[in-house]
Amino acid sequence: FLTPDGKHGLVASIKDISEGAQWGPDEFIGAISNYIEFGENYTTAGKINTQLIVDNYPSSSYAANLCKNYSVKMNGITYNDWYLPCLDELGLMMAMKETIDSISVAHGGTAIQKKFYWSSFEDSAVAAGLQSFDNARQLPYSKGYKFPVRAVRAF
Repeated sequence: FLTPDGKHGLVASIKDISEGAQWGPDEFIGAISNYIEFGENYTTAGKINTQLIVDNYPSSSYAANLCKNYSVKMNGITYNDWYLPCLDELGLMMAMKETIDSISVAHGGTAIQKKFYWSSFEDSAVAAGLQSFDNARQLPYSKGYKFPVRAVRAF
């Protein structure tokens, strides 16, 4: 995705960084007391949301932490500013799925699966937003369940 002036945009990782990760703690281990109300679900909100999630849920196995810790070296440059996309960013990825898939595969990655993927959007104390790459649906689901994760970065 590029802005109309072509100076800024989003890049998706060329592969899933997890086949199945939890968003964060589920209702049985303290999500209610750890509830964070993000309230911002605009494009690039994912970067802000990711930092809030990492600050509140430091486990390295959660979706946002996996994105935050992801690093790729290409042409001698290390890219380590990845994050868990918000729903709007995942919506853009869904709209450009064919392009993302062809570029990913051409560079040794994998196509986006026809599954639900975690977003950085927190819907409630026990649920976070998912994006389907099969039928484009967006819906909340329990944070404790495991879904694939694909990171993005802004430039």
